[in-house]
Amino acid sequence: MTSLIFPSGQLAMLLLAAGSIRGTRILSPSSPFPYQILCRLTGASCLVLSLFLQIHETNTPIIALITWIGLLGPETLLATLTLTILNNATHAKERQHQTEPPQQTGCSSPCDPAPP
Repeated sequence: MTSLIFPSGQLAMLLLAAGSIRGTRILSPSSPFPYQILCRLTGASCLVLSLFLQIHETNTPIIALITWIGLLGPETLLATLTLTILNNATHAKERQHQTEPPQQTGCSSPCDPAPP
């Protein structure tokens, strides 16, 4: 059970981020609005599952709740870093395609020998 608490929380944070306006632009720019609602609802369900697993693992609900709140920080941080890396990668590809010089078909270099 312990091994499922952090991945379910991490999945919840990624789904909640994907349901936001910026997250939708990064992960799936052409998705319709119901996709955002579905991501938010699924993310909230995964958070509830994570809390349930945390409470079920320990005997004291107060300690479980404090631990679960403490785990939200690293889960949020990892989701933010993941989306930032994906955003930077897509922007780098866009910039690369915009700054590529056009391919030349002929040879215009002065070092090349002239044709005979």
